[in-house]
Amino acid sequence: TIFEEAREGAPRRFTAAATAMVFSRFVAGGIRTVLKVCQVMVAPSHQRQGHGSALLQLLYDHAATQGAVEVTVEDPSAGFRMLRDLVDLRNCRRLGLLQPTEGCESQPLADEARAAARTALRITDEQISRCHEVGCYSLLQRKLAGKEGPEAEATAKPFRLCVKRRLNKKHEETLGALDGAARKAELERLYQALVAEYAVLVARVQEVPTPAGAASGG
Repeated sequence: TIFEEAREGAPRRFTAAATAMVFSRFVAGGIRTVLKVCQVMVAPSHQRQGHGSALLQLLYDHAATQGAVEVTVEDPSAGFRMLRDLVDLRNCRRLGLLQPTEGCESQPLADEARAAARTALRITDEQISRCHEVGCYSLLQRKLAGKEGPEAEATAKPFRLCVKRRLNKKHEETLGALDGAARKAELERLYQALVAEYAVLVARVQEVPTPAGAASGG
């Protein structure tokens, strides 16, 4: 839980700004721990002030002190998924992980880079892929500047195909129930929704707020 201290009056007063419900579970025969975030709540009066991202970072830090190998989130809402992406991208930048390199938009992430990110960040493979793709998308947008028509299509195509291959595998069960045309249309819809999120993340990754005057507690 994150508490905010009242600036005026005595005695000292604290207000709960954000709290999370987290469970530990053992994997790999009980020798490794995964933290599962089941619920995150931010008080209405404290929303859009950076408390949610600060709380998630505290959970990552707690996972590190407890030796947990991964932090997962149960059925995240669209808003929390975006917040989670922003925190993960900030940590990637801070640690120099999953940064875009020339050609990354046309090929999947190397196993070595994925393993390094998994160990250092304690995030899921899905989150690692998203962080990698956001960086590649940002690089792609710079390459597309000033290009139009066939030239722009040729530049964007490798990234689109690479991401669609991952989405096709992730949603294999749902897509497999559709016929050819419907499957193609649904895959395109999934891709467009994803890159719309990536566009927002690229614009916001520099703007993650850091709340002041907050304290944490169990």
